[in-house]
Amino acid sequence: MKQSNFLSNVAYLLLENKADFEQFVADNQSISWLAFDTEFITEKRFLPQLCLIQVATANGIYLIDSLKIQNLDGLMDMMKNPDILKMTHAGENDYRIFYKLFGVLPVNVFDTQIADGFLNYQYPMSFKDLVQKYLNVHLQKGFKVSNWSKRPIDDKQISYALDDVIYLYGLYEKLKTALEKRGRFEWVMHECQMLCKQSAYKTDPYKDLAQSRTFNSLRRQSQVFLVRLIDWRKEEARAKNVSKKMIL
Repeated sequence: MKQSNFLSNVAYLLLENKADFEQFVADNQSISWLAFDTEFITEKRFLPQLCLIQVATANGIYLIDSLKIQNLDGLMDMMKNPDILKMTHAGENDYRIFYKLFGVLPVNVFDTQIADGFLNYQYPMSFKDLVQKYLNVHLQKGFKVSNWSKRPIDDKQISYALDDVIYLYGLYEKLKTALEKRGRFEWVMHECQMLCKQSAYKTDPYKDLAQSRTFNSLRRQSQVFLVRLIDWRKEEARAKNVSKKMIL
């Protein structure tokens, strides 16, 4: 594996090939916690383009280039492992991407945004504000809109990506202590578990259609034709990996 890179005094490993990734998996077989975040592009696509996965464990900080590493089974196994506590912030979109691309949802998850919501009325609170509030660290967040598919990844993007995971464990410790004092830690874990159920991400492509007055007013033959048209549109979008809005 390549030597650690340093940016703003933070050591990290950029994983760009199969060998690097396999070493990461081997080095983290016995971990008890894992903090993660993702960077992705969804615009004009049927399936999201997963560009980068940021991971922090007790063994180090890793940036996984998911455009260059196609097989992420080792990481998905960690996500499914109930013995590993996963930490994230507002992770619902990350879960959705993992489910769409890999059919995997993380288990044993602690979401810092949800956790803070059980302690305060100012919900939802941004990651930047949580870090300031609990860790007294001021983050310069400036890449909410960025081309994460561009390579090489530049230093500003790397700095942004690192910030998204290096503080999650510290937040977890602070929030857990506060929650346990109020007897609410298990409440949070239950709420986080509910967001990681398949039923939260499975969609019925015909639900809106069945509730449409226009559809229900059509003759049976016209209804069948419309359903077949919707199915064709979906498969065309999937095959071309473009938004369904771009088909017809």
